[in-house]
Amino acid sequence: MAMISSSDEFSLLLNKWNSESKELFMIGVVKEDDQAAYCVLVVIGRIVELDEEHLCILSDSGASGIIRYRGRQCVYEEKFRAPAGHLANRTFEDVFVFDVPRTSFSIAIGATSLASESSD
Repeated sequence: MAMISSSDEFSLLLNKWNSESKELFMIGVVKEDDQAAYCVLVVIGRIVELDEEHLCILSDSGASGIIRYRGRQCVYEEKFRAPAGHLANRTFEDVFVFDVPRTSFSIAIGATSLASESSD
């Protein structure tokens, strides 16, 4: 179930993920219209930089994703379905979705693992 959330709630979970060295994902999506969307970035990695305003994750291959989240409202979802087929073998949980104002761009961030690693 999707719920409106705050950057403070997101920050609490980020600190937990950081202390656990949890693998995260960051997916950027451009919404062209109500019927179509396409993914413009996917990064799966670990937190390398975190403060009260910014988050940066870095993948093993050197790809990175950065977001300034402080003061932003977001939507929290327990589960998330990946928009790209090659990510289908992963679980995406505790997902926060941020819309970028005055654009059609959204960023989803959450915990991820291979489906076989999931404890569910």
